[in-house]
Amino acid sequence: MKKKINPRYAAYARAHGMTRDDMMAHDRQKYPGGCMCGFVVWISEQRQAFLKLHPAAFLGRHVIVDQESWTEFLQTEKTRDTGREEQKNDAEW
Repeated sequence: MKKKINPRYAAYARAHGMTRDDMMAHDRQKYPGGCMCGFVVWISEQRQAFLKLHPAAFLGRHVIVDQESWTEFLQTEKTRDTGREEQKNDAEW
């Protein structure tokens, strides 16, 4: 049975230049007793950035109603060298 991939966690790992497994190992060491702390902090920061860019995707300030755009936002990254947007497929990770 193939393990289901959370595309938002995959985006978190990719944003840190790691595979999902490497990111989890890193966070288990950095946050003993709370290995998802790094992801929770990162996703909160990304949510604030998404709110600034896409306020219509929210109901108030707390509920994201456009989940598809939210996931796409997380999967799209600005490359450091060119500034262009690049979307990566989770199958690559």
